[in-house]
Amino acid sequence: MAIDLSYLLNRSETKLKGVHGTIRDMSIELIKKAYAQGIYVAIVQGYRSIAEQNALYSQGRTSGGSIVTMAKGGYSYHNFGLAVDFCLFDSNKNPVWSVNNKWMSVIRIAQGMGFTSGYYFSTIKDAPHLQLTFGLSLADLRAGKKPPLYRGSATPIENPTTSPSSPSVLRFNSRGSAVKDLQTKLTKLGYNTKGIDSIFGTNTESALLRFEKAMGLKQDGIFDSKDSAKLESELAKSTPPVSTFVKPPKFATKEDFFKYILSYANTAGKGTDIPFEVCIAQWSKESAYGNSVLAQATNNFAGITYTSNSIADFQNGRFAGYNTIDKFVKDYIRVMNLSYYDKVRAATTIEMTCIELGKSPYSANDPTYGTTIFQLIKNNNLSRFGADVLPEPVPIPEIPDVAPTPAQMPAVTSLGSSFLVQTIEPAIVYENPDLTGKERTLRQGVIFAVYGHVEGQVAWVVGGGGYVKTSSLKFVNQTVTTGGLSEPNEKLFRQFLKDNKINGEIEIFGENGGSPAGVVSTSGLKLVALKKWLEQMNFYYVAK
Repeated sequence: MAIDLSYLLNRSETKLKGVHGTIRDMSIELIKKAYAQGIYVAIVQGYRSIAEQNALYSQGRTSGGSIVTMAKGGYSYHNFGLAVDFCLFDSNKNPVWSVNNKWMSVIRIAQGMGFTSGYYFSTIKDAPHLQLTFGLSLADLRAGKKPPLYRGSATPIENPTTSPSSPSVLRFNSRGSAVKDLQTKLTKLGYNTKGIDSIFGTNTESALLRFEKAMGLKQDGIFDSKDSAKLESELAKSTPPVSTFVKPPKFATKEDFFKYILSYANTAGKGTDIPFEVCIAQWSKESAYGNSVLAQATNNFAGITYTSNSIADFQNGRFAGYNTIDKFVKDYIRVMNLSYYDKVRAATTIEMTCIELGKSPYSANDPTYGTTIFQLIKNNNLSRFGADVLPEPVPIPEIPDVAPTPAQMPAVTSLGSSFLVQTIEPAIVYENPDLTGKERTLRQGVIFAVYGHVEGQVAWVVGGGGYVKTSSLKFVNQTVTTGGLSEPNEKLFRQFLKDNKINGEIEIFGENGGSPAGVVSTSGLKLVALKKWLEQMNFYYVAK
């Protein structure tokens, strides 16, 4: 079975963080050139910190294993983002470390592109190693000299071993607290950097480019004073003043909600190329037909969060708030035009749109999400309205001087993730967190995802904003498998499992060895904690 090119590129992406932009581009091109010849190549090592280099140097000397490097920290081009290591893979995605004809073909391709191969080193043969030094010696780099500019930048790229970038100008390979602040703010506005790691890598660059495009700024991937001013301006708009809050009406029936929300769904559909029926069905599910506590208190009918990668915000249940439904619709259009939902927008039928929505981040690993949306459309015949039919609107209340205070309810905490549960008896789904207002009953044995809990964990939040008693549920085990872990990362992984009392094991990929992968089977809040930690560390993982 052939490996998809996207698998090799995605696997390599995280390893190319911190690597000079030119080498990153050359590495991607190398993977594509080899793939065209039927050779599966991925980058397995890029930038390596001084501490990681010293740990590798100690192998076979002061620690177990065989000697694999002659370079101490600061004496490898990896430490300056000017080298990568590659590996071949067989058709089953197992690494192949034997230097065979295909391996030598990759080396020849790389040399033709300008790389120097470690296979020809005189001290120790390093077949996976490729470097591009730009004529700089290691002594030059340790002394602070920098490689040539990438993409015509006005100032040199910051080397990982030098001081952090100026907080006023950030670009690819910048590092430090200013980058962390940028990542946090971009993610808060919905431009997901796929991690808050203080490294301006490909994901941060991509998020910034999307922000620049949306804001009408110069699309150069460089965070300068103009970008900063616009970013702060958009952040200031993220929390509406309570004096202008317009509370939505309560809806006696589903039909009332459909008619009220239709005009807004039409607007959202035209702004996203998503069928209006899908918008209505999704908002119905996420807001319990407009009557969930979140929808009533914040005009948030789609469960949009302030951030999509901030664990602290998720733990505090920080959902976005809008003073009017019009502003919610505007933000929904922004969110659904993010790259995560490209396939959703490109779908050509209502059913395919629902299927792709079920595969998107919106599903939060709920395998039934897309099916549920499609069934809502069919069961309620939402297409009968027609895309431009505007029924008599439900009267909107007058604007109060201050936002009304929602009825006192038990606090609800968002997990910022999800895990699976199964009903052990017929389970009632309640409308409110105080377990009042019966919505429906789930039969025994149903498996579904939960996204938060009521104060004291007496109930769990289900899709659409409903609540199910904890006593009616049991947790379902899921298996989390990480990508390959370097030796330092393996130690961090083992320590996390120990600190959190989570059972797990380390497996070796393939028969030919390779980087170890973590495999953990757990459930409930331990599963959530594990997934959040892996995301914080920017580790690749799959949960099944």
